[in-house]
Amino acid sequence: MRLTLPLLLALATPALADQTIDLPGGVPTPVPGTAITLMLTQITDKRCPADRLCRTQGEIRAEIAVLNGTSATTSFILCNACKDATASARLAGMSFTLVQLSPSRAVLDPIGRNPQLSDYTLQVTVTP
Repeated sequence: MRLTLPLLLALATPALADQTIDLPGGVPTPVPGTAITLMLTQITDKRCPADRLCRTQGEIRAEIAVLNGTSATTSFILCNACKDATASARLAGMSFTLVQLSPSRAVLDPIGRNPQLSDYTLQVTVTP
């Protein structure tokens, strides 16, 4: 049986599957199986306070840098309820979708200070 080069490459290269990754605030995080490294660089957290009953969940706006070495080459914004951004973005042939922001306001509100970037972890689904 004779195999062509494209078929051999297809057999040797595993297809990437959807994966969910955690992006801790300010920490460069490689996307497994890719050459992409992401870093959560900014969070705007306007979720409903823990001591209130709200009609909506509130707004989560996350700025994510795509790193090349130690410098950002580009960035994108994921937001669940913004007029200028959406919960999904497409970049470098991949889709990135906001899943959730941790910790919850029930954990953050009692801290007694404004949350810092390092307090947060953004969960994102990466789709090839």
